[in-house]
Amino acid sequence: MKGVFGIGTFVVVLVVGLVVATYVLTRPPHRDLDAGQRAWVTSFVTWRDRQASLVDRAYVRMGYSTESRNARLMAPLRHCSASFARLGDVPKLFEFLPKDVASACREAEYAVSVNARFGTSSLATTKQHLQRSAGWFQEARRDIRDGLGQGAGEAIGGSL
Repeated sequence: MKGVFGIGTFVVVLVVGLVVATYVLTRPPHRDLDAGQRAWVTSFVTWRDRQASLVDRAYVRMGYSTESRNARLMAPLRHCSASFARLGDVPKLFEFLPKDVASACREAEYAVSVNARFGTSSLATTKQHLQRSAGWFQEARRDIRDGLGQGAGEAIGGSL
């Protein structure tokens, strides 16, 4: 009888340990944001939407017609990285975002430099870099949504 009781106790302890381990390893991360973090996320989403819109507008409207028009469309993208830096410190929950933003801005800023150096003869290359930039901005959007989890829009008082 002692052996059965010992085995039963072992099984119960094993099951409880498995349940606790499963919970600890699979629970969602802590995603509550304080007021400052919510403000940063709101600022970032607004900034990201603006930058993505500028990239899209340049991509769609650039053409072989006039170099000056292309330069005007590209000019706002020249300081993408600097404008991101002005948003302030990234909350720990989103520590992966600067990599995506750096890639998006690098592509956009390189497109600006290619356009400035070669004009309309580089249109295909310029648009290729703008398209890559747009892709990185989309990745940043997905990362914010993933970081906030379900109900992401409610977390910042709007929709993502």
